[in-house]
Amino acid sequence: MQLPIVQSLSFVLRTLTSLDTKINKAQLGNLAMIITAMILGSGMCLSKIVASSLGSPAVNTLSHCFSYANLDGRALMKSALRYSMGIFGLHGVPIKIAIDDTMKHHSKFCKTIYGVYWLFDHVVNSNVHAKCIVFAYLIINDTIRFPIGWRIFEQIEKSRKDKGEKGVKKWELALELIDDAIELGFTIETVLCDSWYCNRGMAKGLKSRNVHWISEIKANQMAELWIQEGGKLRKISMNLTQLFQYGKCLCKEVFLGLKISEEAIQKVLYSTSEVTIHIRALKGTYKLVRSEDKRTGACKIFITDELSWEAQKILTLYSCRWLIEEFFKNAKGLYGFEKASIRKIQGASISLFLVSFADLLISIQLHKNVHENPGKGQLTVSAIIAHAQEENLRNLLPLLEDEVQRKIIIESLLKQLKAQQSKKRKPRKLLIPVPGSPSPNSDLSSLKPSFASDVPLRDPISAENGRNSHAKAA
Repeated sequence: MQLPIVQSLSFVLRTLTSLDTKINKAQLGNLAMIITAMILGSGMCLSKIVASSLGSPAVNTLSHCFSYANLDGRALMKSALRYSMGIFGLHGVPIKIAIDDTMKHHSKFCKTIYGVYWLFDHVVNSNVHAKCIVFAYLIINDTIRFPIGWRIFEQIEKSRKDKGEKGVKKWELALELIDDAIELGFTIETVLCDSWYCNRGMAKGLKSRNVHWISEIKANQMAELWIQEGGKLRKISMNLTQLFQYGKCLCKEVFLGLKISEEAIQKVLYSTSEVTIHIRALKGTYKLVRSEDKRTGACKIFITDELSWEAQKILTLYSCRWLIEEFFKNAKGLYGFEKASIRKIQGASISLFLVSFADLLISIQLHKNVHENPGKGQLTVSAIIAHAQEENLRNLLPLLEDEVQRKIIIESLLKQLKAQQSKKRKPRKLLIPVPGSPSPNSDLSSLKPSFASDVPLRDPISAENGRNSHAKAA
């Protein structure tokens, strides 16, 4: 059993009160309590938050905050981003934005929940009932990185497709998030995304916004080059695998390794080949980098619209995209996003804000520690959570020293344990016929009375066996 939550964490309450959006006292208390519980490990399960709190919250109160409170998750997040720009000094600072989507899975009985569709999950390589959410993640370095927005992907119904309607694609949602970042005043250096967002529409949209980008690209994409043959130019098309296999004379090879120290011998970890070439699907000229991991033999091909960048810079920038995967891991495992049972649009918006805001708070604490302890290295996310747990424990100690308060706390914890120990499974309900209901087979009334009285009712298997035995006897 985790330590009980005495009160909201100081840095959570301080940041919430610093936002330039209107939050009343009740909303402030509920939001601070939920975020504190998320950071301390209680997740986003409302009943678990109530059980771990020493205060007097109710599940209904927290549930009302999600479903009916006059709160806009996107407006709250924009307010938090304006606050973060001042804290981190991000005005005019070039940033990287990682674009990726994650899925929040649901059971097949939850089709009525907002945003849940039958979608293909490439992680499990199967179709699942899930909510697909596109995130934009700001990255400066390992310390300053946090989500800046999200969009819930909505799948268009087949009936609407048949009428010629077109739904919004995930890459279009990504461009909306980039527009939001530009509107807030962020200076975007480059956008990082995986091969699912590497298409002509995304490339064209980023070009119109004067934003550079780096992405993985599938090896079966076609490249085009021109060669001189008999005094004439001839166009040759081949996929990227063939290009790097047969066109080595066109590529520049560079070996890369990780810098450990000045004295250590550098070991080759990546063998790279770079080339500038025309990509048919994207209808433009781009820089390609093929990287082979010498330890595993795995190969990846990266593409960028900035032709002046070399392999070292392209791979260094793209490696930052991993931070959004770390955020997804923390959101589902640490902050309990997967355990949130949200049905309404309002609740989905607030839950996404809470997950994003919790990650922003962790980033603020990491940044604060670097400035307060220069030269001592960067802390991890788990280290920041350990500091938060220490603050909660120090708030609990004075209460334990007082005999009356200690008795109240112990009795409260025992009461919670007793309530959990007394949980019983609901009895299975019997299936019975309903009086006055119509007969499932209206043809039975037309049968002869002698046949109806001679043949008893059986289950389908027994009836089939009976028919077979009568046939053999005949």
